Amino acid sequence: MFAGSFLAGIIPLFFQLSEERLRITSALGIGLLVGTSLVVIIPEGIETLYSIEFSNDISVKEILPYLSQGPDAPTSADSSSGTITNSMKRRDDLDLDADGEDASLLFSPPPSHSHKNSTHRYVGLSLLLGFVLMFLIDQIGAPHAHAYTSEFPERHSPASSEHLDMSSDLEAPKHQLSSITIGLVIHAAADGIALGASANQPNLELMVFLAIMLHKAPSAFGLCAVLLREGLGRRQIRRRVAIFSASAPTTAILTWILLGNIGDVGTAKALWWTAVLLLFSGGTFLYVAMHVMKDLNGSERGHTSKLPRKIVTAVIIGMFAPILLELGHL
Repeated sequence: MFAGSFLAGIIPLFFQLSEERLRITSALGIGLLVGTSLVVIIPEGIETLYSIEFSNDISVKEILPYLSQGPDAPTSADSSSGTITNSMKRRDDLDLDADGEDASLLFSPPPSHSHKNSTHRYVGLSLLLGFVLMFLIDQIGAPHAHAYTSEFPERHSPASSEHLDMSSDLEAPKHQLSSITIGLVIHAAADGIALGASANQPNLELMVFLAIMLHKAPSAFGLCAVLLREGLGRRQIRRRVAIFSASAPTTAILTWILLGNIGDVGTAKALWWTAVLLLFSGGTFLYVAMHVMKDLNGSERGHTSKLPRKIVTAVIIGMFAPILLELGHL
Protein backbone atom coordinates (compact mmCIF):
# COMPACT_ATOMS: atom_id res chain seq x y z
CA MET A 1 0.00 0.00 0.00
CA PHE A 2 2.81 2.41 0.87
CA ALA A 3 4.70 1.69 -2.35
CA GLY A 4 1.63 1.98 -4.56
CA SER A 5 0.48 5.23 -3.00
CA PHE A 6 3.96 6.77 -3.04
CA LEU A 7 4.62 5.85 -6.68
CA ALA A 8 1.25 7.27 -7.72
CA GLY A 9 2.00 10.42 -5.74
CA ILE A 10 5.30 11.25 -7.40
CA ILE A 11 4.03 10.70 -10.96
CA PRO A 12 3.47 14.47 -11.51
CA LEU A 13 7.18 15.00 -10.88
CA PHE A 14 8.15 12.92 -13.90
CA PHE A 15 5.23 12.34 -16.26
CA GLN A 16 2.38 14.15 -17.94
CA LEU A 17 -0.87 12.15 -17.76
CA SER A 18 -4.32 12.54 -19.26
CA GLU A 19 -6.71 14.45 -17.02
CA GLU A 20 -9.66 12.37 -18.25
CA ARG A 21 -8.09 9.07 -17.22
CA LEU A 22 -7.32 10.43 -13.78
CA ARG A 23 -10.91 11.62 -13.38
CA ILE A 24 -12.21 8.18 -14.32
CA THR A 25 -9.85 6.49 -11.84
CA SER A 26 -10.92 8.90 -9.12
CA ALA A 27 -14.60 8.32 -9.93
CA LEU A 28 -14.08 4.56 -9.72
CA GLY A 29 -12.42 4.97 -6.33
CA ILE A 30 -15.30 7.14 -5.08
CA GLY A 31 -17.81 4.51 -6.14
CA LEU A 32 -15.78 1.81 -4.39
CA LEU A 33 -15.78 3.86 -1.18
CA VAL A 34 -19.58 4.09 -1.25
CA GLY A 35 -20.08 0.45 -2.20
CA THR A 36 -17.53 -0.87 0.28
CA SER A 37 -19.00 1.09 3.18
CA LEU A 38 -22.64 0.21 2.42
CA VAL A 39 -22.20 -3.36 1.16
CA VAL A 40 -19.16 -4.64 3.05
CA ILE A 41 -17.99 -2.68 6.10
CA ILE A 42 -21.25 -1.58 7.74
CA PRO A 43 -23.15 -4.88 7.27
CA GLU A 44 -20.13 -6.86 8.50
CA GLY A 45 -19.80 -4.62 11.55
CA ILE A 46 -23.49 -5.02 12.40
CA GLU A 47 -23.34 -8.78 11.87
CA THR A 48 -20.26 -9.08 14.09
CA LEU A 49 -21.88 -7.00 16.83
CA TYR A 50 -25.06 -9.05 16.85
CA SER A 51 -23.22 -12.35 16.55
CA ILE A 52 -21.82 -11.85 20.04
CA GLU A 53 -25.31 -12.20 21.47
CA PHE A 54 -26.03 -15.49 19.74
CA SER A 55 -22.60 -17.13 19.66
CA ASN A 56 -22.45 -20.56 21.29
CA ASP A 57 -18.71 -20.26 21.76
CA ILE A 58 -18.96 -17.46 24.31
CA SER A 59 -20.61 -17.78 27.69
CA VAL A 60 -23.61 -15.73 28.70
CA LYS A 61 -21.70 -14.09 31.50
CA GLU A 62 -19.04 -12.82 29.08
CA ILE A 63 -21.46 -11.75 26.37
CA LEU A 64 -24.07 -9.75 28.20
CA PRO A 65 -21.88 -6.97 29.70
CA TYR A 66 -20.72 -6.02 26.20
CA LEU A 67 -24.26 -5.82 24.90
CA SER A 68 -25.60 -3.79 27.82
CA GLN A 69 -22.62 -1.83 29.17
CA GLY A 70 -19.91 -1.75 26.50
CA PRO A 71 -16.37 -3.09 26.28
CA ASP A 72 -15.19 -1.92 29.71
CA ALA A 73 -17.58 -4.19 31.62
CA PRO A 74 -15.77 -6.92 33.60
CA THR A 75 -15.79 -10.47 32.33
CA SER A 76 -14.71 -13.68 34.03
CA ALA A 77 -16.16 -16.58 32.07
CA ASP A 78 -13.95 -18.70 29.88
CA SER A 79 -15.06 -18.35 26.25
CA SER A 80 -13.56 -21.63 25.15
CA SER A 81 -15.46 -23.76 27.66
CA GLY A 82 -18.61 -21.80 28.36
CA THR A 83 -21.47 -22.64 26.06
CA ILE A 84 -24.93 -21.23 26.51
CA THR A 85 -26.19 -24.57 27.89
CA ASN A 86 -23.34 -24.96 30.36
CA SER A 87 -23.73 -21.36 31.49
CA MET A 88 -27.38 -21.93 32.30
CA LYS A 89 -26.45 -25.13 34.19
CA ARG A 90 -23.89 -23.23 36.23
CA ARG A 91 -26.54 -20.69 37.00
CA ASP A 92 -28.87 -23.39 38.31
CA ASP A 93 -26.09 -24.86 40.47
CA LEU A 94 -25.20 -21.46 41.82
CA ASP A 95 -28.82 -20.75 42.70
CA LEU A 96 -28.75 -23.67 45.18
CA ASP A 97 -25.81 -22.30 47.16
CA ALA A 98 -26.05 -18.52 46.87
CA ASP A 99 -28.87 -16.14 47.63
CA GLY A 100 -31.26 -17.36 45.00
CA GLU A 101 -32.36 -14.12 43.41
CA ASP A 102 -28.96 -12.44 43.32
CA ALA A 103 -27.18 -15.47 41.85
CA SER A 104 -29.85 -15.90 39.24
CA LEU A 105 -29.63 -12.30 38.19
CA LEU A 106 -25.87 -12.68 37.72
CA PHE A 107 -26.35 -15.01 34.76
CA SER A 108 -29.90 -14.27 33.68
CA PRO A 109 -30.11 -12.19 30.50
CA PRO A 110 -32.06 -8.93 30.71
CA PRO A 111 -35.23 -8.53 28.66
CA SER A 112 -34.66 -9.08 24.94
CA HIS A 113 -35.57 -5.54 24.01
CA SER A 114 -32.65 -4.17 26.06
CA HIS A 115 -30.24 -6.24 23.92
CA LYS A 116 -31.59 -4.77 20.73
CA ASN A 117 -31.75 -1.21 22.00
CA SER A 118 -28.20 -1.36 23.33
CA THR A 119 -26.81 -2.90 20.16
CA HIS A 120 -28.64 -0.43 17.96
CA ARG A 121 -27.21 2.38 20.03
CA TYR A 122 -23.64 1.19 19.44
CA VAL A 123 -24.27 0.82 15.70
CA GLY A 124 -25.55 4.36 15.31
CA LEU A 125 -23.00 5.89 17.67
CA SER A 126 -20.04 4.25 15.95
CA LEU A 127 -21.18 5.40 12.51
CA LEU A 128 -21.84 8.90 13.81
CA LEU A 129 -18.46 9.20 15.50
CA GLY A 130 -16.67 8.24 12.29
CA PHE A 131 -18.70 10.75 10.29
CA VAL A 132 -18.20 13.53 12.85
CA LEU A 133 -14.45 12.91 13.05
CA MET A 134 -14.01 13.50 9.32
CA PHE A 135 -16.27 16.56 9.50
CA LEU A 136 -14.15 18.05 12.28
CA ILE A 137 -10.97 17.30 10.37
CA ASP A 138 -12.34 19.28 7.44
CA GLN A 139 -13.27 22.21 9.67
CA ILE A 140 -10.02 22.28 11.61
CA GLY A 141 -7.81 21.72 8.59
CA ALA A 142 -7.57 23.62 5.33
CA PRO A 143 -10.80 24.39 3.47
CA HIS A 144 -9.36 22.70 0.38
CA ALA A 145 -8.55 19.41 2.06
CA HIS A 146 -10.68 17.40 -0.34
CA ALA A 147 -9.82 19.26 -3.49
CA TYR A 148 -7.19 16.71 -4.46
CA THR A 149 -9.87 14.25 -5.46
CA SER A 150 -11.89 16.59 -7.57
CA GLU A 151 -9.41 18.45 -9.67
CA PHE A 152 -6.34 17.08 -11.36
CA PRO A 153 -3.72 19.01 -13.30
CA GLU A 154 -4.36 19.96 -16.90
CA ARG A 155 -2.65 18.01 -19.67
CA HIS A 156 -0.68 21.02 -20.83
CA SER A 157 0.60 21.80 -17.34
CA PRO A 158 1.13 19.08 -14.75
CA ALA A 159 1.60 21.66 -12.03
CA SER A 160 -1.66 23.57 -12.60
CA SER A 161 -4.61 23.21 -10.21
CA GLU A 162 -7.98 24.86 -10.71
CA HIS A 163 -9.51 23.61 -7.48
CA LEU A 164 -7.82 26.18 -5.23
CA ASP A 165 -10.22 29.07 -4.70
CA MET A 166 -7.68 31.79 -5.34
CA SER A 167 -6.25 33.71 -8.24
CA SER A 168 -3.62 32.00 -10.33
CA ASP A 169 -1.09 34.69 -9.49
CA LEU A 170 -1.36 34.12 -5.74
CA GLU A 171 0.47 31.40 -3.87
CA ALA A 172 -0.98 29.53 -0.93
CA PRO A 173 0.63 30.38 2.40
CA LYS A 174 3.04 27.83 3.78
CA HIS A 175 0.81 27.10 6.77
CA GLN A 176 -2.10 26.37 4.43
CA LEU A 177 -0.05 23.82 2.49
CA SER A 178 0.89 22.23 5.81
CA SER A 179 -2.79 22.11 6.79
CA ILE A 180 -3.65 20.40 3.51
CA THR A 181 -0.95 17.79 4.09
CA ILE A 182 -1.98 17.19 7.71
CA GLY A 183 -5.64 16.90 6.72
CA LEU A 184 -4.86 14.30 4.08
CA VAL A 185 -2.62 12.35 6.45
CA ILE A 186 -5.42 12.13 9.03
CA HIS A 187 -7.87 11.07 6.32
CA ALA A 188 -5.52 8.30 5.26
CA ALA A 189 -5.00 7.28 8.89
CA ALA A 190 -8.75 6.77 9.25
CA ASP A 191 -8.63 4.50 6.19
CA GLY A 192 -5.93 2.50 7.93
CA ILE A 193 -8.25 1.87 10.88
CA ALA A 194 -10.71 0.22 8.49
CA LEU A 195 -7.97 -2.00 7.07
CA GLY A 196 -6.67 -2.96 10.50
CA ALA A 197 -10.15 -3.78 11.79
CA SER A 198 -10.84 -5.94 8.75
CA ALA A 199 -7.70 -8.03 9.35
CA ASN A 200 -9.72 -10.36 11.59
CA GLN A 201 -12.34 -10.74 8.85
CA PRO A 202 -10.63 -12.48 5.87
CA ASN A 203 -13.60 -11.95 3.57
CA LEU A 204 -13.37 -8.19 4.15
CA GLU A 205 -9.66 -7.52 3.93
CA LEU A 206 -9.18 -7.67 0.15
CA MET A 207 -12.23 -5.52 -0.61
CA VAL A 208 -11.27 -2.86 1.92
CA PHE A 209 -7.68 -2.85 0.61
CA LEU A 210 -8.81 -2.32 -3.00
CA ALA A 211 -11.18 0.47 -2.01
CA ILE A 212 -8.49 2.28 -0.03
CA MET A 213 -5.87 1.90 -2.77
CA LEU A 214 -8.13 3.22 -5.52
CA HIS A 215 -8.92 6.17 -3.27
CA LYS A 216 -5.38 6.85 -2.05
CA ALA A 217 -3.61 6.71 -5.42
CA PRO A 218 -5.49 9.67 -6.97
CA SER A 219 -5.28 11.45 -3.61
CA ALA A 220 -1.50 11.16 -3.50
CA PHE A 221 -1.29 12.26 -7.13
CA GLY A 222 -3.43 15.32 -6.44
CA LEU A 223 -1.47 16.23 -3.32
CA CYS A 224 1.78 16.17 -5.29
CA ALA A 225 0.25 18.31 -8.05
CA VAL A 226 -0.93 20.94 -5.55
CA LEU A 227 2.43 21.12 -3.80
CA LEU A 228 4.27 21.28 -7.13
CA ARG A 229 2.09 24.15 -8.32
CA GLU A 230 2.74 26.12 -5.15
CA GLY A 231 6.49 25.96 -5.67
CA LEU A 232 7.66 23.45 -3.08
CA GLY A 233 10.94 21.71 -3.77
CA ARG A 234 10.95 18.16 -5.06
CA ARG A 235 12.58 16.86 -1.88
CA GLN A 236 9.86 18.44 0.28
CA ILE A 237 7.16 17.07 -2.01
CA ARG A 238 8.59 13.55 -1.81
CA ARG A 239 8.76 13.77 1.97
CA ARG A 240 5.14 14.90 2.30
CA VAL A 241 3.87 12.29 -0.15
CA ALA A 242 5.84 9.64 1.76
CA ILE A 243 4.23 10.70 5.06
CA PHE A 244 0.80 10.59 3.45
CA SER A 245 1.50 7.16 1.94
CA ALA A 246 2.75 5.73 5.24
CA SER A 247 -0.15 6.94 7.38
CA ALA A 248 -2.70 4.29 6.37
CA PRO A 249 -0.36 1.27 6.69
CA THR A 250 0.87 2.58 10.05
CA THR A 251 -2.59 2.97 11.56
CA ALA A 252 -3.64 -0.38 10.06
CA ILE A 253 -0.77 -2.12 11.87
CA LEU A 254 -1.47 -0.26 15.12
CA THR A 255 -5.17 -1.16 14.94
CA TRP A 256 -4.32 -4.81 14.30
CA ILE A 257 -1.92 -4.84 17.28
CA LEU A 258 -4.51 -3.15 19.49
CA LEU A 259 -7.16 -5.72 18.62
CA GLY A 260 -4.65 -8.49 19.25
CA ASN A 261 -3.85 -7.14 22.72
CA ILE A 262 -7.52 -6.79 23.63
CA GLY A 263 -8.07 -10.52 23.36
CA ASP A 264 -7.86 -13.59 21.20
CA VAL A 265 -9.85 -13.56 17.99
CA GLY A 266 -13.35 -14.83 18.70
CA THR A 267 -13.65 -13.60 22.28
CA ALA A 268 -16.44 -11.20 23.11
CA LYS A 269 -14.09 -8.30 23.79
CA ALA A 270 -12.15 -8.65 20.53
CA LEU A 271 -15.34 -9.12 18.52
CA TRP A 272 -16.95 -6.10 20.15
CA TRP A 273 -14.05 -3.79 19.34
CA THR A 274 -13.69 -5.19 15.82
CA ALA A 275 -17.36 -4.48 15.15
CA VAL A 276 -17.18 -0.97 16.59
CA LEU A 277 -14.06 -0.09 14.59
CA LEU A 278 -15.61 -1.45 11.39
CA LEU A 279 -18.71 0.69 11.92
CA PHE A 280 -16.56 3.70 12.82
CA SER A 281 -14.62 3.19 9.58
CA GLY A 282 -17.89 2.89 7.69
CA GLY A 283 -18.84 6.34 8.96
CA THR A 284 -15.53 7.82 7.80
CA PHE A 285 -15.90 6.17 4.39
CA LEU A 286 -19.42 7.57 3.98
CA TYR A 287 -18.30 11.10 4.80
CA VAL A 288 -15.29 11.01 2.48
CA ALA A 289 -17.37 9.52 -0.34
CA MET A 290 -20.11 12.12 0.11
CA HIS A 291 -17.64 14.99 0.17
CA VAL A 292 -15.53 13.93 -2.79
CA MET A 293 -18.63 13.20 -4.89
CA LYS A 294 -19.71 16.78 -4.29
CA ASP A 295 -16.24 18.03 -5.22
CA LEU A 296 -16.18 15.84 -8.32
CA ASN A 297 -19.52 17.26 -9.42
CA GLY A 298 -18.43 20.85 -8.83
CA SER A 299 -15.09 20.47 -10.56
CA GLU A 300 -16.48 20.05 -14.05
CA ARG A 301 -15.95 22.95 -16.38
CA GLY A 302 -18.68 25.52 -16.09
CA HIS A 303 -19.70 23.99 -12.73
CA THR A 304 -22.70 22.29 -14.28
CA SER A 305 -24.88 19.98 -12.21
CA LYS A 306 -24.37 16.97 -14.47
CA LEU A 307 -21.34 14.75 -14.76
CA PRO A 308 -20.09 13.24 -18.03
CA ARG A 309 -21.41 9.77 -18.78
CA LYS A 310 -17.97 8.21 -18.42
CA ILE A 311 -17.63 9.58 -14.91
CA VAL A 312 -21.15 8.48 -13.92
CA THR A 313 -20.50 5.01 -15.32
CA ALA A 314 -17.21 4.72 -13.42
CA VAL A 315 -18.88 5.73 -10.14
CA ILE A 316 -21.71 3.20 -10.61
CA ILE A 317 -19.28 0.41 -11.52
CA GLY A 318 -17.32 1.19 -8.37
CA MET A 319 -20.49 1.10 -6.26
CA PHE A 320 -21.57 -2.32 -7.54
CA ALA A 321 -18.10 -3.89 -7.66
CA PRO A 322 -18.20 -4.89 -3.95
CA ILE A 323 -21.48 -6.75 -4.55
CA LEU A 324 -19.91 -8.80 -7.34
CA LEU A 325 -16.89 -9.59 -5.19
CA GLU A 326 -19.14 -10.51 -2.26
CA LEU A 327 -21.19 -13.05 -4.23
CA GLY A 328 -18.73 -15.77 -3.36
CA HIS A 329 -19.60 -15.73 0.33
CA LEU A 330 -23.04 -14.09 0.58
